[in-house]
Amino acid sequence: LPISENKRYNQEKKDRIDLIKQLKAKLREIEEEENRKSFLKQETESLVSQLTKEYRVKFDDEMTRFQQRERDLQTTARHATRRAEKAEIHVLEFQREKVVRYLEYNKR
Repeated sequence: LPISENKRYNQEKKDRIDLIKQLKAKLREIEEEENRKSFLKQETESLVSQLTKEYRVKFDDEMTRFQQRERDLQTTARHATRRAEKAEIHVLEFQREKVVRYLEYNKR
């Protein structure tokens, strides 16, 4: 082979080797990026799952507090109703006593 063809052949060979190295480097970059994407996707799904569980627990706790507060208010309302009924009875007893005394006073 003439020297110029040999140089050209060596240059093409070197160019092919460089191209292969570049393609391998690019492939590694792509693989790393795919791995990062996959990791981030899994991480995101895990965080969403965790947040969902936390909010479900918080929501359940909140609902439990609301239900307890509702029961407390119902109990308070029942007690208030009983007190009002007792007060009404006292008023009626007092009025009856007043009428009885008035009648006794008028008998004299």
